Amino acid sequence: MYVVHAGDVVNTASSTHQWENAAAAMALLEDPSTTNLRDGIPYGILPGNHDFPTENHNAYFAEYIASPVAITTVVTRGQ
Repeated sequence: MYVVHAGDVVNTASSTHQWENAAAAMALLEDPSTTNLRDGIPYGILPGNHDFPTENHNAYFAEYIASPVAITTVVTRGQ
């Protein structure tokens, strides 16, 4: 199982409140207690047009969304 977020993590990139809400929502996927999976559900996010171009995208995407748990390594077949 893998979840793909196709963009527009927030509606207004300058809103720290929206980044905090997005992080809380994505954290549900990371949490074994909400997913009943040992490591949660791996996911990837593609920033949408509402997610940038502001300084908040650069500052908050890494802080709120791309946590160490959320960053996954993709291993291709045969490696």
